[in-house]
Amino acid sequence: LNTALATTETVAQGPLGAVAQKSLGLLSYQEIRDHRVAFYADDLPAGEYEYSYVARATTPGRFLRPAARAEAMYRPDVYGTSSIDEVTVQ
Repeated sequence: LNTALATTETVAQGPLGAVAQKSLGLLSYQEIRDHRVAFYADDLPAGEYEYSYVARATTPGRFLRPAARAEAMYRPDVYGTSSIDEVTVQ
């Protein structure tokens, strides 16, 4: 959900942990679309990062959240990935 839009309801994510707070400070841009979310950082030193977003569930069932991928823009051989998670909507 892009909460920057006037037509989007406000949704509380709850408190952010220390890793998420540190990670947000490194963002230079974020892009929230209907089909994907992208976060951009000019510099991302080696380490652990946590970014979160809010999605609206509209169809019940079991789904896979694809793995996130982070890569250097001009060095695609430098990258990291997250796990694939199963999401159940009731």
